[in-house]
Amino acid sequence: FPRSDRALASVALWLIPAFLLGALGRWYDAGRIGRRGELAGQLGIVAAVAVLGLNAVNRVPVWFGFDVREHMEYIDYIYTNGRLPLATQGFKMNEAPLFHLVSAIPYALLHARLDMDGNILSMRYIPLLCGIAQAIIALRTLRLVFPGEALAQFLGALVCGLLPMNIYLSLYPSNQPFVGVWSGLAVYFTLRHILDARDARGWAGPILVGLCLGLATLSKVTGLLAAPGAMLGLAIAAARRPDGRARAIAEPLVVLAILAIVSGWYFARNLIEAM
Repeated sequence: FPRSDRALASVALWLIPAFLLGALGRWYDAGRIGRRGELAGQLGIVAAVAVLGLNAVNRVPVWFGFDVREHMEYIDYIYTNGRLPLATQGFKMNEAPLFHLVSAIPYALLHARLDMDGNILSMRYIPLLCGIAQAIIALRTLRLVFPGEALAQFLGALVCGLLPMNIYLSLYPSNQPFVGVWSGLAVYFTLRHILDARDARGWAGPILVGLCLGLATLSKVTGLLAAPGAMLGLAIAAARRPDGRARAIAEPLVVLAILAIVSGWYFARNLIEAM
């Protein structure tokens, strides 16, 4: 890789127009931009993430990324044996399986037609789609938090969509982007249930939060880290509503129950196998 100052100079012709465009947008508020302009700006960010990823996905070295070999071994094990590995059967076999199960589907279709390098490259597209999905989730979340504030939504989407670590993790086989998508959706549905009065009256919010947290945990156990904040947020918001004390207890319990149902079987299996 080149020195950082030289790398910066090599892309300056791309960065300077992007900077000027962002600076120009600073002087327009939601009323001047209009609904169409606001939507165009947000979709432009998502498109930029997609173009950036598609441009890079086949250009970075084949073995680029953390633990690529081990993730590929996990996917190949599912394809070859038709079942999940035990946690003791490899360096990454202790990881939760959802990403590897989903990746095993295209792997089964392409495996025989590609060499080893080709198989690794083909497994990059699911994480890339996850990186694009996270930019879309960020947009939807920002629209909840900053309704009618086009500039705040645009700048927030710009930061979220172009986070260097998100781009980096989206370019190789890994369960990190997968857990990012489901955790991001859990945050989105939590905020929607808190901020949208119509959503707050029903039970769809806690159910969707529990489902997304369960899928996040089934992608990587660190998905559990999003659960306490989501459950606490739902409880506090419910307690502040008239006659909401019962829901302040019930909503977090619904989230916890669905999370346990969706992901608990995998961890129970590991405990049973370890006995």
